[in-house]
Amino acid sequence: MPVTNFCLTSTCVLILLGGIPAMLAEDIEEPPHAQLPVLPKERMLIIDSDTKPEISELPTVNTVGTETTRQCTCEEEAECTAEMKTQAMECATPCWGKFDQVMSDPMKLKGCFDRSHIFMETFIDCFEQNLHGCTNAMTSTQVPKVNLASYFEQIVSKLEHPPRSFTETLTPSVRRIVATSGNFAQCINKCFIAQNVNGFCFDRKGCLPLITDKSSKKSIRKCARRLNWKQQAGEICDCAVGSGLDALKQYCPILKLMSTLKKRRH
Repeated sequence: MPVTNFCLTSTCVLILLGGIPAMLAEDIEEPPHAQLPVLPKERMLIIDSDTKPEISELPTVNTVGTETTRQCTCEEEAECTAEMKTQAMECATPCWGKFDQVMSDPMKLKGCFDRSHIFMETFIDCFEQNLHGCTNAMTSTQVPKVNLASYFEQIVSKLEHPPRSFTETLTPSVRRIVATSGNFAQCINKCFIAQNVNGFCFDRKGCLPLITDKSSKKSIRKCARRLNWKQQAGEICDCAVGSGLDALKQYCPILKLMSTLKKRRH
């Protein structure tokens, strides 16, 4: 699925770095003040905020008028996903240098995400399995044609220009990390689009998975909860701080606590 390849690189970076503070309140019915350490006012604001990072903030699917195309088989989808994933990862390597705006050695940060590769792969597999966007055998079933380049541009735009309700709760140093994550995403996007200037893998096969806003949001939400992304984010947060992103240090303990509280509720 195209969106997951961006999640593996640019989107995951924003969520797990710039997005860490705003996502702390997700899935918490009531702020568990009694179990939290003593926090500065700003950090309590983040925990108590009614503003949550909603799945609805994901890009909407841009169809090409009333045009349709054949629905891909699951084998075709897997082949294209593998190709696009490889392209995105290749594009990401030189783009890590964008983080030199906020740290001295961006490749140390890359190492944090490299160690989380298995988790990200598992998330992609979970997403695709719950999306049900392909067919088991070749059929004549038609699905809306989607402008993939436009869809990716939407993703990058949302990373470069996050909602004010998100950024206003952050310290200036964390805002710089968010802005840098947006630059990182734009760098990957330009490279990725250039590699597919003559058409994406799906274009060559003449098919697309069935992409709908509802199914994508439902699948992402389900997999994020099933795989307990906060635990993984907490580990990456610690690693990122160790690599030089000191501004995130205040958020790592809260992420770990939220992960523990979620396990207790289930």
